[in-house]
Amino acid sequence: PYAHQPIVVMRSSSSELQLLARLASAIEELEALIREAEASADPDARIRFDYYQLRADILSISQGIQAHIRTPVYTPRTLKPIAGNYGR
Repeated sequence: PYAHQPIVVMRSSSSELQLLARLASAIEELEALIREAEASADPDARIRFDYYQLRADILSISQGIQAHIRTPVYTPRTLKPIAGNYGR
C-alpha cells in the first residue's frame, strides 16, 4: 500500500545517524553475497532473479541513506519508491 506514496524524511539524531552509517556500510557488503548468488544461479532457469534490478534498488537505498547522513539542516525531501520486483 505504501509502495507508490512519497516518503518525507527529516533530519535524525546523532545516534541514529551513526546507525544509518553502519547500515550503509552493511549494504555495501551485500555486493559480495549478490555476486556469489548470481554466480550460482541456474542460467537455464525458466524464471531468473533480476540481479540488475536488485543492485539498482540497493544503490538507490544506499544513496538515500548517504544523502540523509550528509544533509546538514532540517530539509524535507521526497524519496522515490524502489521497484521491488525481481522476477523476470
